[in-house]
Amino acid sequence: MNNFVIQIIAFSVIGGVVWGLSRLLRCKPLDPGIAKPKRSSLHATIAVTFSMLLFAIVTMGMRSLQAEAPGLEMGYTNLGDLVKQFLPLILMLLSVGIFIIRDGESLRSIGITSTNLWQSAVIGSVLVLITFYLQHGDFLAVLESLKPRHGYSFVY
Repeated sequence: MNNFVIQIIAFSVIGGVVWGLSRLLRCKPLDPGIAKPKRSSLHATIAVTFSMLLFAIVTMGMRSLQAEAPGLEMGYTNLGDLVKQFLPLILMLLSVGIFIIRDGESLRSIGITSTNLWQSAVIGSVLVLITFYLQHGDFLAVLESLKPRHGYSFVY
């Protein structure tokens, strides 16, 4: 329970930092350009659910092939291991992409736009610095402690 409260506080602070920086950097509001929001939200829910299911199946399959316990990290020993790490991400994007193409939506509907591009880069950089600052140890110690799951965080 204590860890849960700390996470709520941390996410509230991070949310406040993002909101404050977006106001300070004068980010423009975005029109998502979604013609039929009800249908689009239903398709998004289906795509995310399907993506999560695919992710779980592929991850469990990869772990069973490597005979790893569920709590262990998958390591990198060659380029093939790195490709396997991105396979679930590709599957997740594939299911979302199917609905985007099928419904004829623009990339703007999923937040990919050049509007507020430099502001987003600044906000993202500040969040990375905050994350590194909150880690235990100096900067090099934090870099040495990075695990494969941290790569997913940077992609997202």
